[in-house]
Amino acid sequence: MRHNNFGGHICGCHYTINISHWKVKRYYLPQVKLESHTTITPVSFTTKLTQTYHNPEDKKLDQVRYTFPLYDGVAVHDYTIRYADKILKGIVKQKDVAKKTYDAAIERGETAGLLESLPAGVFGVTLGNVPTKTDIIVEITYCGELKHDAEIDGLRYTLPTSIAPRYGSYPGEVLNSNTTAKGGISIKVDIDMASSAIRKIQSPSHPIAVSMGATSTTANAEQAPFTPDQASATLTLGSAELAGDFVLQMLVDNISEPKAILEAHPSLPNQRAIMATLVPKFTLKPSHPEIVFIADQSGSMRGSKNTALVNALQIFIKSLPLGVRFNIIAFGNNFTSLWPSSQAYNETSVDKAIAFVNGFTASYGGTEILKPVKAAFEQRLKDLPLEVMLLTDGEVWQENSVFSFINEQVHDKKIDARVFALGIGSHVSHTLVEGVARAGNGFAQFVQQDEETDRKVMRMLKGALYAHTRDYKLEVHYADRGEKEARAKVVDLEADDEDFEIVEKVEDCLKLNDDQPPAYEAEKAKIGQQPTARSFFDQSADLDKSVKDNKPDADRYAHLPPIATPKLLQAPTDIPPLFPFNRTTVYLLLGPDSAHKEVSSITLRATSDDGPLELTVPIKSVDCHSVPTIHQLAARKAMQDLEEGRGWLQTAALADGAALKTKNASRFDEMVEREAVRLGEKFQVVGKWTSFVAVEANSGDVLKRRAEPEWDDDIDTGITPERLSAPMAMMTAAHAPMSRMRMASAAAPAPAPQAPAATSRKFKLVVSKSQPANQPAELEEMVSQEYSANAAAMAAPRSFAPPAGLARPVSTASPMQRLISLQTFAGSWAFTSALLDAIGKPGLLKGSIHGYGESMSDEAKATLLAIAFFESKLPSEKDVWEMVVEKGRRWLMQHGVLVGPELEKMVQEVKKLL
Repeated sequence: MRHNNFGGHICGCHYTINISHWKVKRYYLPQVKLESHTTITPVSFTTKLTQTYHNPEDKKLDQVRYTFPLYDGVAVHDYTIRYADKILKGIVKQKDVAKKTYDAAIERGETAGLLESLPAGVFGVTLGNVPTKTDIIVEITYCGELKHDAEIDGLRYTLPTSIAPRYGSYPGEVLNSNTTAKGGISIKVDIDMASSAIRKIQSPSHPIAVSMGATSTTANAEQAPFTPDQASATLTLGSAELAGDFVLQMLVDNISEPKAILEAHPSLPNQRAIMATLVPKFTLKPSHPEIVFIADQSGSMRGSKNTALVNALQIFIKSLPLGVRFNIIAFGNNFTSLWPSSQAYNETSVDKAIAFVNGFTASYGGTEILKPVKAAFEQRLKDLPLEVMLLTDGEVWQENSVFSFINEQVHDKKIDARVFALGIGSHVSHTLVEGVARAGNGFAQFVQQDEETDRKVMRMLKGALYAHTRDYKLEVHYADRGEKEARAKVVDLEADDEDFEIVEKVEDCLKLNDDQPPAYEAEKAKIGQQPTARSFFDQSADLDKSVKDNKPDADRYAHLPPIATPKLLQAPTDIPPLFPFNRTTVYLLLGPDSAHKEVSSITLRATSDDGPLELTVPIKSVDCHSVPTIHQLAARKAMQDLEEGRGWLQTAALADGAALKTKNASRFDEMVEREAVRLGEKFQVVGKWTSFVAVEANSGDVLKRRAEPEWDDDIDTGITPERLSAPMAMMTAAHAPMSRMRMASAAAPAPAPQAPAATSRKFKLVVSKSQPANQPAELEEMVSQEYSANAAAMAAPRSFAPPAGLARPVSTASPMQRLISLQTFAGSWAFTSALLDAIGKPGLLKGSIHGYGESMSDEAKATLLAIAFFESKLPSEKDVWEMVVEKGRRWLMQHGVLVGPELEKMVQEVKKLL
């Protein structure tokens, strides 16, 4: 069961204070203003969220966070932070690199931002070093596909309410008594349907004002001519809070006609993308399958949601045709099947089913979806197609396990089954509902508590009863002008001849390496003979030669085999079955190889028990002057495929016919990640393995940064009541991360930098968080007690060790083991007290490591210390630490800190400190 605060991910801009080792308080920044502006076209929408927060504190805030969900399949493609006169523009990087870039900016004392994709469709925003008494404006832009709404047989747009002050209780304290947006909530939707007239605009969720004939951006709209394909809708809610998701329904002429749009990327040369929106209209012989209804009876379904579910099931049951077999499974923490296996549809079985459903009270506890889904597949009748109908509010976190199981059954084992999903309620998880339907080759529908369910229920049932179609394949048709001209020289073309046409099949593009022979074979072909054999016993070989002599390689995926990107990249890779009157979108990314070809149309082919099916859609080109929406949606769809265990890599084959997945089984997961990162970075889209990071433009590289000075003349190093309250000082010293505390001793041994003679210094402490004015009474009392107990110890000169009352337990691990455990995944070490303790130099200062001064980061200094310690103090343990040290050297070279002789020289210098 998922609560409004998304478990540990809280909706609302907050920062935390540790008031004890087991208790954390959250303090929320007041949201000053919230604006949402959406532009809707016939095939997609783009939304720009502008959120303004205010830091009312007298000190800058070390870190604030907020999280929000965005509905399934959206592509977040722009992230900007504005404050004072500064603008921080976000850029997409591999998630670990983005986090390191963010951390580096924070260490420099700069304001920075990080936008990450979290599980279950939740996005997290982190802001660091928020200036005092300042408004922070965060702008997030994303695009997505429009959904089909069966209630009006039109389009549906949904804006999640959690982008606004949340409609639940905050799990903490608030800085201001007013938690709503003081400047109000502004939601504006502009609709531009090109040449299709807009017939109706309505909202089943909120009161709106609608203006027809122009958009909000139309100059002199009142005097401008009326255009039936344009309109604007505005939220007219009097309150500054939303009580549920904002939903807009639109009825538009010709919206059910298939469309294929070609977009040329505005900044990537020879890069094009196609978006095909398919709304088929066809008939096949009726099917008589097995239908299993899986009904959510967890506690979160109580009330109006359970009423809607019971009503939907009654319609389902009553509408089933003769000849099908059906069953019902109710689930929560556990599940109950109406029958051990599906029964024939007759009067007796219907009466039992209705009685079973009427007894639903949503009393099954938590939400465990995987168990009943497994039961439906395990109990299925092997000689009939299986249709699974999941009805849920989807308030769960463990979604990937459900997706993986359905993927395995439908895509890997090729079981003749489809899974449909109906999301019920205002707080439904769109990620779960859409993901289940996508994995199960079905489709999803959503109903709010106050919406009518009848038409949507019947649309889903008709889809489940429709005969199965399969073997979907897509072809691209080119009218190649160069080929046509060449052919005209050979034959006499009639004036009414059609253009010479080239057809390229997407499936053929997944046969890799046909024109890229392995390096060994290429070398053989080049010299015409076997390569010269190398000796097994080379007298000149240096067995101790390490990576320090190699050229730095910054590619985290360098160890993976190179794979050529297909000339045509289709997303999704497996086109789901088409259903009459239901929108399906397919994307194609066209590489440079097709740049000289004019795309004329695409053809979709499939098979059924009634014979082959096909649909040809002509291509329409659109101008793209700024935001490449189709490219970003295509990239997000391809990344989503990869994240959910599908994607083009799953079906790609090498030149010898072997499956890429089988040939590289041990590294395939990394290859999938690499491809998702490539797409995310190239098209600037956030996903599971990519994040947005926004730092100051002149910040430089993540690791080529200036070292922080040990002394700040404008900060008093004595902790006094005038400068810093005793409770606040002790609270910060006790609970702030040691990596964010910097203390320097006036009596520190040389070669530590000396303080100016005119200033008497004992030590300095830079706090990592500012204390809110309304701090809890229990926090004041606790911190005051801790401060009194440690006041004498605090007055003494300090090294990097923590206060006496907070000493860490003595570790039984050896210094070598402790030092190895502190190494990061990338190969570096952080300059922390734990590092200094492990090497036996707790009082060593960062400034003691000279050589590169301002240009060397603390992380680089710490890495040099660790390498020097291993080599100078533990030479007999080289077999243990050798690869750890090589990894550290590689890290230094990869980030351009030190290379070759310079690195060796600095290692020798640092050894003298030990």
